[in-house]
Amino acid sequence: MLNLVQGQWIKWKEPVFEGSFRKPKYVGDRTFSGTIQNESYGAEKGQHTFTIVLDSREGVNSDQYLDGEKIRRKGRNLYPNVQETILAKDTKTKELIKNIEGLGVKISKASDKMDSKAVDRLSSERIELQKQLDKLKEKEQTTKDDTKGSK
Repeated sequence: MLNLVQGQWIKWKEPVFEGSFRKPKYVGDRTFSGTIQNESYGAEKGQHTFTIVLDSREGVNSDQYLDGEKIRRKGRNLYPNVQETILAKDTKTKELIKNIEGLGVKISKASDKMDSKAVDRLSSERIELQKQLDKLKEKEQTTKDDTKGSK
């Protein structure tokens, strides 16, 4: 499964519509590429939003945007349309942090519903992810220390 994180370069295609909200007319597609500068997760409605710095654009109405411009896209619109991606060096660490934070939101919702079984299951899952993150950070630190020692 694709997991987009901050620092990752992506290329995606999106449909372009004109006309009113009630009677939209499909006029074509445009393709963007850029680096994810920020991501946020609306805990209340569970909507993932990305801020992306564009480095190229082409297609219908793409001249409305500039290279270097920051745009925002909802994850629900971005994920199914990603065509290409280049991972950042620390992608695995960022993915684990993102998953741990997501489980925190799920635990909070389950707690609000007083679903103790779900809270226990999600808490166990979160603990396992935290262990993986700690191991990964330890491995990265060891690699940094080894690199410093060889200079």
